[in-house]
Amino acid sequence: MPVIGAYVFIECSDDPAQIVKKTLNIPGVKQSNALFGPIEAIAYVEGQDLTEVEQIVLKIHEIPGVKNTDTRICRLI
Repeated sequence: MPVIGAYVFIECSDDPAQIVKKTLNIPGVKQSNALFGPIEAIAYVEGQDLTEVEQIVLKIHEIPGVKNTDTRICRLI
């Protein structure tokens, strides 16, 4: 089965550490970390196809305190 990976850069309006903890509860989120700078958090997600990745990103958007996201699809080697 093909797997699609993506990095989701997250702008936060609330505590990034709390948002990171909540992202880790979403199936498909493999790793999530708080950052310093204009992008306060990053999550790495995997799905079976682009539709599944999109659904994971939409769930991240639903977390209170998530202001905006920017997603970068990556090729897994």
